[in-house]
Amino acid sequence: EQRREVMHEGRRLPRQKPDVARQHPRQQHPDDPTIADTLGWIYVKKNLAKTGLPYLLQADATNATVQYHRGVAYVQTGQLDEARRALKTALAGSRESSWTADARKALASVQ
Repeated sequence: EQRREVMHEGRRLPRQKPDVARQHPRQQHPDDPTIADTLGWIYVKKNLAKTGLPYLLQADATNATVQYHRGVAYVQTGQLDEARRALKTALAGSRESSWTADARKALASVQ
């Protein structure tokens, strides 16, 4: 097997293990609340809220979008009191946004 040098601007670059590029973002940045929110929301969007909720609980609770994501996750998992709380918090802390109409609908569904 012939090994090829990886060069950039005339310098040899260090070789990385192939799995480094495929490493889970949460492993690379375990304390990043934005990554926690994104990962949790992906699970919620795939109707896997039970898996996503622990990630959402690690995200920034002062962020209205995070509260919306938590509210939807709580609706999916049947935790309606928590859903109401999170959705009300989300709507109180947000200006009109791409998700506010959906948040209002979700809140109305658990009233």
